[in-house]
Amino acid sequence: AVVSTQSTGGKRACCKEMAEHIIRIIKRGGADGVKYPVNKPSVTFGTEGSCDIRVRIPKVEPLHMRISFSEDGQVSIHNYSIDNPVTLNGVAVYDNSAVKPGDVFTVIDRSFRYELANPPPAF
Repeated sequence: AVVSTQSTGGKRACCKEMAEHIIRIIKRGGADGVKYPVNKPSVTFGTEGSCDIRVRIPKVEPLHMRISFSEDGQVSIHNYSIDNPVTLNGVAVYDNSAVKPGDVFTVIDRSFRYELANPPPAF
């Protein structure tokens, strides 16, 4: 697999039954792929074995980016790649950027969408 997640004993290391946040992998054709429930303060992306989500394609840094979830509800992307910055909704992120549900971020050519596990009802 080109994109994989950390696991322990058959269960994703970060996952708990009541995850607040979801990182959705978007397939190359644009369809929704695997969802990665998150219930921890941050998720790392890169080629390093210690990254929560490993993106194993050329030009991806060992630690390429981090998405952080603060207790006050703020979500932000932290880019660590100078040469190949992560993009957020098609715009390069060179430092940190706020993220909202539905936003799409891309590491080289692999895209992900940030979602809430239990979004508020639409009126």
